[in-house]
Amino acid sequence: TMGYGDVVPVNNSERIFVVVVAVVGAVIFSHCIGIISSLITQVTGVEDRFRGKLRSVQEYLQYRELPAGLARRLKLFYQHCWRR
Repeated sequence: TMGYGDVVPVNNSERIFVVVVAVVGAVIFSHCIGIISSLITQVTGVEDRFRGKLRSVQEYLQYRELPAGLARRLKLFYQHCWRR
């Protein structure tokens, strides 16, 4: 049965219809879950790339031994650019 069980299919055509509807519902549900997980993966991927770039910038700033104020301003600039 589908739902509470108060309405049940009586003949074979109704049973086939119920099975088809259940399969279509399962396919649509799994497709929606796949889209949501894909969106979450894309968001975390963008953040990981940004963290990697910021880490590279920090390493470069340390290598060049720039003044602390300038290094802080550059990091803030990259964070500002990423937020846009």
